[in-house]
Amino acid sequence: MAPRPHLFLAASLAGFLCLQACGTSSPALPRVLTVTSGERVQITLITDQGERVFKVQNASSGSRNEVYSDPESQAWTKVLPDKDLQQLLDVLTAQGLFEYSAAAPIATARDTLMVESAGRSWYWAHNNSDLATLRQKFLAAESYFLTAWNQAVAYSSTSMNRADLEAASARAQRSSTDAQRKLRNLQGKTN
Repeated sequence: MAPRPHLFLAASLAGFLCLQACGTSSPALPRVLTVTSGERVQITLITDQGERVFKVQNASSGSRNEVYSDPESQAWTKVLPDKDLQQLLDVLTAQGLFEYSAAAPIATARDTLMVESAGRSWYWAHNNSDLATLRQKFLAAESYFLTAWNQAVAYSSTSMNRADLEAASARAQRSSTDAQRKLRNLQGKTN
């Protein structure tokens, strides 16, 4: 019978959630980077070659209010307590983040996990051509990241002038104009 990676991943996620709930980090997890109070540590997941960007950063590096009310900040940024970010870093380290990371972004990457701290950056990229074991490690790490990201509550505000909202507004306006023109044409034909 073939191995079922999704069952392994579900069990791994359950273990991570247990670590989160217990509030303790397993001493068996390796630690390459330590979250220092007041120093920003940011973990970013860039998916689908830049289509979506998810970020988490430690709470002691700035107030939640600053992050969530800044109109220039990413709407997908969330703030985690320092201990939770440390646990996530330890789990990502165990999955191979620092072992398989590069010093610069990889342009052909499908997905990338990036860690930034004290002026240093690590990039762990996933390509469809990766070896199956490496791809499985990356996907597990990505799932751990998204689990932590999903558990964090964020109240972000945004401006109506954001480019994505402007594009959506322009599409809606074009659609409305086209619909009005068609309606006028139909009304003219029936009179």
